[in-house]
Amino acid sequence: LLYYFLNILSLKWAREGIMSPVIAAWLSNLILFPIGLILLYLSKKDSRIFEYNIFDNLKQKLTLSYKKL
Repeated sequence: LLYYFLNILSLKWAREGIMSPVIAAWLSNLILFPIGLILLYLSKKDSRIFEYNIFDNLKQKLTLSYKKL
């Protein structure tokens, strides 16, 4: 869905003259390429991509640092 949204948006900008048509055609690929590389690297390391308890860990770290003050 994100690719489709970016593609439609960039083509609209190209038609309106806001952006070069060459850049508009490749914009969605250029934006999503680094995200794909990051996900590929994380899957290669066999690490968790989405950490569900990240907010609990952040809360614990903040409370511990607050107690030290």
